[in-house]
This record gives sequence, structure tokens and C-alpha cells, in this order.
Amino acid sequence: MNLFKAASISKMVSLLLMFVYLLSLILLINIIYLPQPSLALSSCNGACATLNDCDGQLICINRKCNDDPDVGTHICSKPPPPPPMTAGGCNPSGTVHCNNVSYPTYTCSPPVTSSTIAKLDISEFNKGGDGGGAAECDEQYHENTERIVGLSTGWYNGGKMCGRMIIITAGNGRSVTAKVVDECDSRVGCDAEHAGQPPCENNVVVASEAVWKALQLDVQGEGVQVTWSLHSNCSEAINCGGIGGLSYPFWGVNRASYCGLPGFEVACLDNVPVINMSNINYRILKTNSSRAPPSVTVARQDYWKTICPPSFVNTSINSSMFHYTSSGLTNLTLYYGCNTSTSTTTTTPELTSTSQVCSRRNSGNITVSYVTPSPRVDPVAPGACKNRVIVPVSTTAAAALETNRTAIQDAVDGGFELELQIRTDQCNTCMQSGGKCGLDTTSGGFSCFCQDNRAYATRCNITTNISNPPPPRPKGSNSKAKYEIGISAGVSGIFIIIFCIVCISRKRISGFFKKDIRDEFDVEAFIRNYGSLTPKRYSYADVKKMTDSFKDKIGKGGFGTVYKGRLPDGLVVAVKVLSESNGNAEDFINEVASIGRTSHVNIVTLCGFCYERDKRA
Repeated sequence: MNLFKAASISKMVSLLLMFVYLLSLILLINIIYLPQPSLALSSCNGACATLNDCDGQLICINRKCNDDPDVGTHICSKPPPPPPMTAGGCNPSGTVHCNNVSYPTYTCSPPVTSSTIAKLDISEFNKGGDGGGAAECDEQYHENTERIVGLSTGWYNGGKMCGRMIIITAGNGRSVTAKVVDECDSRVGCDAEHAGQPPCENNVVVASEAVWKALQLDVQGEGVQVTWSLHSNCSEAINCGGIGGLSYPFWGVNRASYCGLPGFEVACLDNVPVINMSNINYRILKTNSSRAPPSVTVARQDYWKTICPPSFVNTSINSSMFHYTSSGLTNLTLYYGCNTSTSTTTTTPELTSTSQVCSRRNSGNITVSYVTPSPRVDPVAPGACKNRVIVPVSTTAAAALETNRTAIQDAVDGGFELELQIRTDQCNTCMQSGGKCGLDTTSGGFSCFCQDNRAYATRCNITTNISNPPPPRPKGSNSKAKYEIGISAGVSGIFIIIFCIVCISRKRISGFFKKDIRDEFDVEAFIRNYGSLTPKRYSYADVKKMTDSFKDKIGKGGFGTVYKGRLPDGLVVAVKVLSESNGNAEDFINEVASIGRTSHVNIVTLCGFCYERDKRA
């Protein structure tokens, strides 16, 4: 390789770099001025870039969708009529066309009130259901057994309603709580992203089949009018009569069902908080949340202020909700209509009769008897009493009955204490973070309701939540993201190619100059070694001058061409210019040294030599 080759390579590299630079510049200019990918099919006079950007039988002409002259349509011949006004100051923002039918589009919805009127439609949120993609809030597909909904664009509010719980009430009076997981897009429609469906109306709640069934609505029917409202954050406790502070796991009255657990519903009857277990109503007399686990003191409503109930039913509690306290309780057994002459042996506890007589319409008067300790053997012979009922009372009240028969009513009205069978650690963690305990109606698990009106799995303000997913991506962002990724990849690829070319070129040029420097060093070493015996070294310019620019060619051999020349002193010489491929520097130097030392009658005398990189003579 020689100096001229290096110059040629450098020039080629420069040209290549300039070409790549211009190509990059053109690409960037196209990126800047290229219209963004269409998020939806455009209607008449809508912006477009390709034929596929226009709706129906429209065609893209001058970057606007117009009637296709080849088809002969007249969709855009007349401007569409102005969209109708709607209540609540929410007016249509435009129109789209599906199969020659115009649909209004909206960016707003009617105001949300404590009883917002809406149209309830049924929808499928599972993959392959009603078409389209996953739910906007969490980018997940959902089963139709979940109580979930999607809201019109205005109500959806850019994803701020994601994870919020709403209460839907149908015309039949039934209500259900559901979680917002999706948007029913009112802005665009009739495109592939929306499975060809028209835009959603601005007052629609699309709900899963589970919501319709909970409202006892016909899932095969048309959309129905409902009302909906935002759920409370479960911050209020139940206060009924003189009893207050009833919170999780209790719900009812002013607390929604998701503020407690199934089975813990409390009703306020005549200013008395009442809970039902196994078809028996129990009055809640007292709560104790300071103990672990928490407890409540209850008394049977049918025995309140009387020991003559309308029916004789044993006390029964739901063991999955409550347990009797381990100490301080005694079973009081009440006997009705007993024949004491048939009592068993005297070794059994004595049956005590009260002065109270129950009047029964069909059975006459019935005397009430009782026994306080739970006997190992029934003190009454089988068939001796018509009915028997067991009612738990406190041990203290039971002891008082031993000396005071009339205290039986006080003992029964005093009630008995029950321990709550719930996980208190979950609720404590939630409350310590500033939240309120509740129920995730979708999964049936625990939920922590926080001041930001969202529900979390364990505590407030953490990333692992059930109802506060990442901000939803806007419609069409998927295609836009792909567009941007493609641009970035293309530009990055160009710069990588430029970098590689520069590195390779620098390596080659560097190697070339290193080789030339090494060759030059070899020549200089040769001159130093031979000293005064070294033949005279001429420059290439000298050679060119003495041959009159290689004017007189006198011969040509296998290693070069011979020209007639004249030295400055007039001596005629033969100048042999070696070809570029004739050996390397070391061979040339050795040849010069050999000829310079040779003296023979048949061999010409060497007057000098020329060595300038690839120029050798």
C-alpha cells in the first residue's frame, strides 16, 4: 500500500461518512415532518397519510379524507348535521362514521352526583370477548365472574377512576358494588383497535355478567337505566342508639358491604344494633376492640325483657365468625311445661321453677323452670318437659340465680361475650398506614381503603396494590410506541454503522502509516550502515526532472520501465522505474546494496537510487 492509496482510502471514507450523514439528515427530516400514525380511522375532511387511514369508502386526497371518485360516493358532499346538545353541558366533540352511519364523539360525561343516571350495558372483559384489548386500568383480561365495570370517557377521567369502587342501583331496588377497570371510549370508534364498534355514549357503564346477575337483570336483555355513585372510604363507623364505634368487620346502616365481611351485617332496629346468626337476631350490647381478639357482648333479641320467646330455639352461633370466650360463661338451660314428678334421681341438679308463667295461645299457661350448671345427666326425665332451650349467660349472673330466682331475666338480658374470628394483623397494618379496613369484592380478600379513594392489598401508599395500577396508556399508544421504537432503532443503527466504519478505516490507515514509517526507518538504517559507500539518493522530483517527466522510454522489463535520463553534470544515465508491486522495502534495499558493491565490465555502474514510499528507481 502506498501514500496515494492511503489518500484514496481517506477520501472514500470521507465520502462514505458524508453519505451516511446526509442519509441520517434526510431520515430525521422525514421523522419531523412525517404525520404521526393515525389513532383512528378519519371521517370526512379528517387528516390522513395513507389510503388505510380513511373510514369506509373514503379516500385520502391531499392528506384529507374525501369521497372516492372511482366509487362515486357522496358521503362528504354535505357537511354532517350539528350533533345534538346533551344535558349537563356535555356536548359532542365531533362525529365518526361506521357503515355510513354517523356517531357523535365525546370527551366529557354528565356530572357525577350521589345518584348519577346512566345506561347499563353488558360487556365481556375476557380475552376474545367483545373484541379489543385488555382493560385499560391494569392491562389485564378479567373473568366475567368478577364484579367489574368500564366507564364512559368523561367519567373515566383519564384513568383517575381506575380501581375506584362504585355502587350501582337498578330500578328493582337492588344494588351492587363493582370496581372500575376499563374505559368505554367515547372519543373514537369504528376502527380495528375498538373491534369496529362505534364510540361509546357519554353516559354508559359497561358491566360484567356478574354485575348484571347481582342486580337480578336479564343478561340477554337490552341496556337498562341505573344510577351509580362513588363508594365511601369506610371511614364512618356504625352508630345506632347508645352503641357506637362499630367498624370492620361490621357493615350495614351507613357502611357499605365492602366495608366489612360477609355475615357481619348490622341493622339498626328501633335504635338497637342487631346482628343475625342462624336466623336468630342478637342485640349488640357492647364492643371491646382493645382486647385481642376483639369481642362483642350480645343478647338474644327474642329473649329480651322476656323468657317467653315466640318459638323455642337453642342458641346457635356461626363458628367461622365468632367463638365463645374461653371463660366467664355458663349455659343456662330453660325448661318449659315440665312435670317435676318425673324428675330423675336426687343426685342430679335441682330443677328450679320461677314465678313466671308463659301464656301460650294453643297450649295454655306454661311454667318456666331452669337449671344453671350444665348437668351431666338431664334433671328431667325424657318427655317430662315440652321444650328446652339453652342460653349462655355470664358466670356472675348464673351465680346470682342460685339465691335469687327473679334474677333470671337480668341474667338473660345481660348477654354473653363472643370473640371475633378475623385476622386482626391485616386490619392493624392498614389502619397504621392511615387506611380503613374493608373487602375486595372482586377477589373476596382483604382490602385497605385509603384517603386517596383507592383500595390497596395491605396498606396505603405502597406499590403492591389491587386498585391503583400504573397510569393507563391512552388509546393508540401501542402503535405510537412501535412507531417511536422503529425510529429510534433506525437512527441508532445508522450511528452504529458510522462508528464501525470509522473504527475500521482508522485501523487500516493507522496500519498503512505504521508500515510506511517502518519502511522509511529501514532505508534510513541502510544509509547509516553504509555511510560514504552508500549510492547517492535522489528524490522522486529529481528523477522526474532528469528524465524530462519520463519522456524517452528506452525499454521495459519484468520489474519496471527504463527511461533515458541526464544528470545535472550532463552524464547520460538509464533510469529504471520499478513497478509498485515489485517487492517490499527490504528487497529493494538489499538490491541497491548488492548492485552498489558490484563492479564488472558487463554491468553498468550504479549512480544512485530513489525511494519515496512506493516510488522506487
